[in-house]
Amino acid sequence: MGLLYRNEHLSCQNYLSNDNGIFRVLHVQEGELLHRKSVSDNFLVFVLSGRIRLEKYGEHLSVIDEHECFLLTKGENIVGKVESDGVLVICLFSAELHLCNRFSLQQLSSCRIPGKENEVWTVLPILPPLDSFLRMLIERLTDGLGCMHYHSLKREEMMLYLRAYYTKEELSALFAPIIGANMDFKDFVLTHYKSVKAVKDFAEKAHLSLSTFNRRFKETFGESAYQWMVARRSEGLLRDIRMTQDSFSEIAERYEFSSPAHLVSFCRKQFGKTPHKLRENAQQGE
Repeated sequence: MGLLYRNEHLSCQNYLSNDNGIFRVLHVQEGELLHRKSVSDNFLVFVLSGRIRLEKYGEHLSVIDEHECFLLTKGENIVGKVESDGVLVICLFSAELHLCNRFSLQQLSSCRIPGKENEVWTVLPILPPLDSFLRMLIERLTDGLGCMHYHSLKREEMMLYLRAYYTKEELSALFAPIIGANMDFKDFVLTHYKSVKAVKDFAEKAHLSLSTFNRRFKETFGESAYQWMVARRSEGLLRDIRMTQDSFSEIAERYEFSSPAHLVSFCRKQFGKTPHKLRENAQQGE
């Protein structure tokens, strides 16, 4: 059945396209590389069919098979390699959402399975009720039903299915990266880390003393703020080397290396290869 009054829907100020909606549908093909367009948002990713290999700068992270879902948090620079043709549904997600009007995500922080509190990567099966919901959603979005209110209502409906058919322990594991006692602090760090260059600047931006900021950071992320920021800087650098055609001089300047030679020295020490070799490997799919 086609959508009636299609032009009225498309011209409405509340219309959301497949590129900017709360929900997005991706039809992917074997060999395709999937790069996230935004690292400033959280996404729930549902693999309805196909198989996706997730990597972080060339290092294997996980393989997601059909009928599985996972949470992709803000700041995660993850690349997906499509191993077989498939269909994905991606949902823009916020830590402030409620599973239902009586149960918030934050309440899940007390439901972690003993001994697994530090696990931060969980894949869950897409159970039949959620699968049916997603397939119906795809049909309506394909029809062109892209109203902002429809997207919002469908996200609330999705949350009800999660609440109704998954255990609290499963949901706690899935949403672990964005919940917990330090949820607001964690979200602040992931939102603003790219705009600061030193831990001292980060503490000032958070309106905290340096010692308090460092303590809260270690409690939340399990490592020092300095170590974490160096790792994120290295990830960003590696992404730009592997995924862009920017000159190495431009990249050296962007990341405040004193010279391209300094960049080469850093890459050899940090990644075991020169920038040229890293880019060459990426172009060859390695």
